Amino acid sequence: MRARITAKIARQEVEDIQSDNWILDSAATHFFCADEAQFETLDVDAAEEEISMANGDIVKSAEHETVRLLVNNKDQSKQTPHKLLLHEIVYAPALEVNLLST
Repeated sequence: MRARITAKIARQEVEDIQSDNWILDSAATHFFCADEAQFETLDVDAAEEEISMANGDIVKSAEHETVRLLVNNKDQSKQTPHKLLLHEIVYAPALEVNLLST
């Protein structure tokens, strides 16, 4: 039995968001990344899972892997961002955005 994966953001709401931006999604069941370049490692041929979207669409995901997330400092005098490694992130290129579950 598979667990249901959901991402509850509507596609039309995210037209101005860059592919490397992240959105907090209180209804998402996992962290999702649509940007392959942000993964430390990724096997795009891994088994697919279904993701239920807010508008009823079903999209496919691939591997659960590690993402490198760069976070800027509040202090603008420090130019080096913090590097966070997020594990078990679902690769879902069909989402078109990156989601952080809250």
